[in-house]
Amino acid sequence: MELRRAHADRRGWDYDWGEWNAALMRVSLIASREVATEIDAFGRAINAFLGSVARGRDPRTDPVSPEEFEQARQAPAEAQVRLVNAIRRSLNNDQKGLTFGIGG
Repeated sequence: MELRRAHADRRGWDYDWGEWNAALMRVSLIASREVATEIDAFGRAINAFLGSVARGRDPRTDPVSPEEFEQARQAPAEAQVRLVNAIRRSLNNDQKGLTFGIGG
């Protein structure tokens, strides 16, 4: 959300990714192999997203259009749904998978 706002408002942004990385590491310690695989895929999708909208694109001078932003966030959104569904299955194999993402 911070990146979307920065590009829309043509302003700088700052985010401390330390907690994100710490959360990924903590959950990977107890996750099943399936969940850990999806955590890794989600992290990779986020990294690619950041490559598209954060690295080398200054929102003050070279903002990403809303359409470009939406296109860039599709892979992370899909990876998030796969991760959530893997977590749901790990908690209860009878859980139905979600077909949509929550948040945005």
